Amino acid sequence: MRIVHTADWHLGKTLYGKDRTEEETKALSYLKDFIKENDVELLIIAGDIFDKFIPSSRAEEVLFNFLVELHYLGTQVLMVAGNHDSGLRFSSIAKILKIANIHSFGKTSRETYLKFQSRAKEPIFISAVPFIREAEVLNVGDYELPEHIAKSRYAERMGAVFHYFKKMFIDDGINIVVTHLLVGGATTSGTEHKFYLANSYAVPPLLLPHTASYIAAGHIHKYQKLDTPAPAYYSGSLFPLDFGEQDEKGFIFLEIKPGLPPDKIEFIKTPYKKMKVISVDKEEVTSFIEEYAEFDGYLKVILDAKGEDVRLLIEKIKKYLPQVLNIQILKKETEKKRNLMIDDILDPVKSYISYYEEKKKEKPSHKLIELFKELYKKVIEDEG
Repeated sequence: MRIVHTADWHLGKTLYGKDRTEEETKALSYLKDFIKENDVELLIIAGDIFDKFIPSSRAEEVLFNFLVELHYLGTQVLMVAGNHDSGLRFSSIAKILKIANIHSFGKTSRETYLKFQSRAKEPIFISAVPFIREAEVLNVGDYELPEHIAKSRYAERMGAVFHYFKKMFIDDGINIVVTHLLVGGATTSGTEHKFYLANSYAVPPLLLPHTASYIAAGHIHKYQKLDTPAPAYYSGSLFPLDFGEQDEKGFIFLEIKPGLPPDKIEFIKTPYKKMKVISVDKEEVTSFIEEYAEFDGYLKVILDAKGEDVRLLIEKIKKYLPQVLNIQILKKETEKKRNLMIDDILDPVKSYISYYEEKKKEKPSHKLIELFKELYKKVIEDEG
């Protein structure tokens, strides 16, 4: 059986106001052509299909047009909700999508699995575990416990979820787990809010089912193999979602037979617009414009300038380089500050600490940093 595993499309996401529908459509068109040319029987989408709980009409149109095309190809689709998706929405449209062999799972339950036969009459079992928020796993009293104990209880209960589905695996069949979650030890891509993930509740890799034929995970935007006995992978996102994502993007193609590990697990790179963050001195602006005039991608500029020069330089850059989506002014001209700006610009905690030290001339207390983390975490969840 030939399968494609993908995740974290974040349809509808804009980049500094830039509409990315064209990129989304091209990426999905490439994916569709690959599925057609390689006679792929099943497409797995492991969550975060949309960027917002209530997606825009254009984002929905991109998805449904793609799903219709796959239906005409005869490819089945199984998708689970991620933390950016509305689980209730995914569940509510499940019955009508099933008519087109599209299996949508929004909330994990005892019934979120699929049994069927491949075209070659191979028995298939797929357990679907959409994103489960920690509040759905932990009791109110668990939050009063020391953090390491609360996290241990979360891991134990999530392990029980996977164990429940493991007991339903088919002997000498193809048993697949599809889930959207944070697995301990995973490497982030750069835009998944590093400190938030670092302090989030993770599932130890050894609690994932050892006897699964394949585990298709979503949530982390970087393609990687997980440290598990069973073959388990994050497919990563189809194309860069922000300037922090400098790793290769694509999807996973695998061939698998009943009772055996996959014959092939191959990462397929997709074409996409490159993204670069570049630090530019005011004396370098002209040469920078000349160098990147033909750059077919997006640029973010850290401009080292001050005074009246700033406005004129920004106007010049925007006039000649429409690829520049964002320009930030470097407040201090030291090399140390410049490196901090480039390396940590996507880390909200470090940005907050730098801001506090600049304004207060002292370091924020540990308690204040923890409070900032909690507030930021709440903002991320509300945006999700």
